[in-house]
Amino acid sequence: MFKKVFLSICILFTLIIAASAQESNFDLAYEAYSEGDYNKSIDLYSLYLDEYESINAHFNRGLAYYKLGDYENAIFDYTYVIKEDPEDYEAWYNRGLAYYDAEEYDLSIQDNEMAISLMPTYDKAYNGLGLCYAAKGKHEDAIDMYSQAISLKSSSSLSYYNRALSYQDLYMYDEAEEDYNKAIKINDEDPDYYWGRGDLYYDMYYYEESIDDYTKAIALDDQNENLFYNRGISYYDNEDYEAAEKDFEAVLNLVPNDIDAKWYVALCANEIGKEEKALAFYNEVEEEDPDYEYLWAIDKRQLELKIFLKKNWLYGLGIIAFIIAAIVFMTKMKRNDEQVVRRFD
Repeated sequence: MFKKVFLSICILFTLIIAASAQESNFDLAYEAYSEGDYNKSIDLYSLYLDEYESINAHFNRGLAYYKLGDYENAIFDYTYVIKEDPEDYEAWYNRGLAYYDAEEYDLSIQDNEMAISLMPTYDKAYNGLGLCYAAKGKHEDAIDMYSQAISLKSSSSLSYYNRALSYQDLYMYDEAEEDYNKAIKINDEDPDYYWGRGDLYYDMYYYEESIDDYTKAIALDDQNENLFYNRGISYYDNEDYEAAEKDFEAVLNLVPNDIDAKWYVALCANEIGKEEKALAFYNEVEEEDPDYEYLWAIDKRQLELKIFLKKNWLYGLGIIAFIIAAIVFMTKMKRNDEQVVRRFD
């Protein structure tokens, strides 16, 4: 009798340990996701799902797949959740977001509309619809969706930001600026908001304002080469070529093969009298892409001549002196000819 009781206790204890181990895999997966280790999170959720069918595990694993840009597997997991619980409006929305990023806009619209039918006050789904309409070029419809999202949750900085983008695409700059300002007022820690407003100011030819916004964005995200590139463009168009040169070199520190950044270094160097540097980057761009569409903007032969004259300035002075002497001589000869003609008048 004692042996049977002891055996039962051992079995029960083993089951408890096994269950705890499985629960720990779920918890560890959640913890890994929170720390941004999405691959580890997926592995742990998969281990858990090897033993248990769990809606939450599929839902959370779908989030991790989405973060890694694996939209196909994310859609698979959200679809599982939807089949098990068709009333889960968040799963419909998340799958719609994955469809959006996979550029399946019509499918995304269907999923966001389903989320709204299940939860009419779900502002994120309206925002999701706005993204789809904007991607399809229907900016008026997108603005309507973003406006509905804002009416449901006025503290959503993302909805203001997205609406600003659509206003900007419609050249409604005042409305776009107002929405960017609202987004930044709600959340001043998102570099995208300053980036968007910086682009707007650039489109409005407000170069100093755009430079200021790109600088704020860079302070929040100094590993984004696009921010340095855009600020460099603003500096260049504002004729601050030295500052622009530094920004394009910063781009190349992050992305060494960015051919457009190389070209702008050549342009900036040419503007500030660094002919050898300009020629070196010109040649690099030309070697990488002989048909690069902007090569016409620099006269390579003229650049080479400037370099030659700088290196051989005495020779250059001799040529200039010879040219001047020749001009003087020809002028005198012409005057003598004129005097001869007058003599026989």
